[in-house]
Amino acid sequence: MQYNVSSKKNIKSNLNEAIIIADIRKNRVLEEINLLNQKILELKSKMNLYDSLYEVTLNSKNQITLRDIGNKIGLNISKSQIHFNLSREIIKDKLERNKKRLLSQIMSIEKNIKYLEEELSNIYICPSCGGSGTIIKIQHHREGRHVTTMKHPQECSLCKGKGKIK
Repeated sequence: MQYNVSSKKNIKSNLNEAIIIADIRKNRVLEEINLLNQKILELKSKMNLYDSLYEVTLNSKNQITLRDIGNKIGLNISKSQIHFNLSREIIKDKLERNKKRLLSQIMSIEKNIKYLEEELSNIYICPSCGGSGTIIKIQHHREGRHVTTMKHPQECSLCKGKGKIK
């Protein structure tokens, strides 16, 4: 975003505009982080359920309990399909795969949160100077066939050399 910094009134207007835009971005990022944190809580709750079902599966001596756990996790086991030890292994395997899938989702969401938090820390960087606090003015001087380029760093008029707008 480039700003026209020709007058003090424009500078003040541009600064206010940049702050408003940054505030809107900040609110959106915070909302997204909150939604992702809620999703993590839901997944962790499901993970706890799988942990407790796994524990019950290991210790259960009841075929009906195993069938109920299997059906709860989507295996659709009927009474006639219960083969006690085989069912236990199938249920344990399904629970372990579900837990791995949930853990992968949680790690992915945590990675996204990390990126959003990084973006959050950069929201108030001055859009005019990119956070450096200075703007390089380039002048070209021609002397016959020879062109000399001169770079003059100047304090950014939008952020007053701070690099941040707020």
